[in-house]
Amino acid sequence: MTTLDILIVGGCKANPVDSREIVFNKMTSRTPQYANMGHGSTVSLITGNNGTKIIYDSGDISDRDELIQQTKHITSDEIDYVVMSHAHPDHFANNDLFPNAIWFYPINDDCLQSVLSNSGKFRGFAQYYTQLSKKTREFSKYTKLNPDQLPSNWPEEIQIMDASGHQNGLQVLHIVDSIAVNQPLQKTHTSDTVLLTSDAIINEAYAKAKQTYQITYYDGSEQEATQRQMAIRRIGGLLFLAKSTNSLIVPGHGAPFTI
Repeated sequence: MTTLDILIVGGCKANPVDSREIVFNKMTSRTPQYANMGHGSTVSLITGNNGTKIIYDSGDISDRDELIQQTKHITSDEIDYVVMSHAHPDHFANNDLFPNAIWFYPINDDCLQSVLSNSGKFRGFAQYYTQLSKKTREFSKYTKLNPDQLPSNWPEEIQIMDASGHQNGLQVLHIVDSIAVNQPLQKTHTSDTVLLTSDAIINEAYAKAKQTYQITYYDGSEQEATQRQMAIRRIGGLLFLAKSTNSLIVPGHGAPFTI
């Protein structure tokens, strides 16, 4: 049986009526209270049927101490892979906690190197850049995750899907198996399928409104509008998949939910 441990539930300021109001790393009274709610992205630990351990998104630097606490029962050597859903620093700032793992980033990504060097259109991430460790900023440490050339010990029940929109190359994981799901303050329960969407689906409120984050790293041009529409279409496609497979959705910034 595959095991999914939700280590940190991502938090955000969420107003799906006007997604331009999103502010990372802050929570307000509108944010549903939830055990282990962090300030950055949701952080998950997947243990495959074959024993391979995968961290999906290592989260924001502000949640570092909590992540250390949540992983104290395992050693960093036990983590085989850290899979970055996309190159927003609140999703990978703690990669250096797992120095011996292979750090994967999306095969269709076109911006990680710029984010790590704080250059080009990604200079807006400067406040994140200064918080990243030198090791985390080393582009040579990262390896593209090619769904057609997976490592020999990659769990066969974990499928990789491209969900570009919120950011080019954003990748989600679809686990098709009998999965033991461990969530804070809840009893372990079993799900037949789980869809880890990261920011392709921000949270349940955004899913219902079929909206997404404002794409702040573009210049407000036609390119941004196209990117935004792509992100919204992805939400519809992922929700259809989740409903047709009765999947538990683990979003990027909120509690898991079903539809």
